Amino acid sequence: MENKEKVFLLWGQDAEMQHIKTILDKEQVPYIDKWLGRWAKVEDYAEEIKQLIAEWKQPVAIELTGAGEGEYANVMSIDHHGERAHEKAAILQVLDVLWIGATLEDQLIAANDNAYIPGMKKTLEENGITDPIEQEKMIRNIRFKDRQAQGITKEQEEQAQDALNHKEKLLDWKLILVKLPHSKTATITDRLFGQYTNLLILSDDGEVNFYGDGQLCSNLKEKFEWRNGWSGLGIKGQNAFRWGHPNHEEVQKFIVEYIKRDKGNVTK
Repeated sequence: MENKEKVFLLWGQDAEMQHIKTILDKEQVPYIDKWLGRWAKVEDYAEEIKQLIAEWKQPVAIELTGAGEGEYANVMSIDHHGERAHEKAAILQVLDVLWIGATLEDQLIAANDNAYIPGMKKTLEENGITDPIEQEKMIRNIRFKDRQAQGITKEQEEQAQDALNHKEKLLDWKLILVKLPHSKTATITDRLFGQYTNLLILSDDGEVNFYGDGQLCSNLKEKFEWRNGWSGLGIKGQNAFRWGHPNHEEVQKFIVEYIKRDKGNVTK
C-alpha cells in the first residue's frame, strides 16, 4: 500500500514522538495527534479509525494498546513495549514502513527511547564517535529535547537543579534522596546519571519515584501499589524503577531499612 494511503495515529508527547511527527510532516504523510498521555489505547481513536477504514485508508497506530488485536485487527500496530520489547524502537519501525533510512539523529532518538543514556553511548560508539566530550554533548541535546517534549519548563529545570544542590546522601551514598517541587523526574535522573545506586525522589504533588536495586523494587511493589519496572525488576544488583503515591515517610523508612538489612550487598 502506498504511503499516502497510510494515516498514522499518535499516542503522546516525548522526543521520539515529536521526531516522528517531524518525519511525517517532511514526507507529507498524514497523521492524527490527539495529544494523549500515558496508557493511550487504540480505542481513543475509535471514530477516526472507522472513518479511515470507510475511506479505504490504512490506520497505523503508534504505541497504542490494543492495536492489531480483536476488533482493531485491521489497524497496523507499531510498538516496542511489553511483549514486543524485542522489536525496534517505534521511530525505526516508522522509517521501515516509509522505506526511509535512519540518520544518526534517528538512531540516537531510538536508542534514547529504548535504552536511555547507555543506549545512546553504544549507538555513538557504533557510529565511530568515541570522544567523551562529543558524546556528552550529543546525549545532552537528545535528553534536553526529550524533556522539552514532555512539557518540562525552564522553571522546573531550575527547581530541579536547586533540589539537587540540597540532595541528601544517606547510608554512605547507598541511597540518594531528592525532594522535588514537581514530578518531572527526568530533570533529576538526567543530571545524576551514573552517580547513584539507589535514588529516591519525593515530589510535592505526592508522587514517589525510586530508581535502584531490582529486588528492592519488587519488594516495593509488594508493599505499596507501585507501577512500572525495567528489565532488572526482581534481580538483586540490577537496575529497575518504580513510581506511585505512597506515604513519603513510610516508603523512605522501608527503603532505608531494606538497604541496612542488606549490609552492603546494595553498594555504590
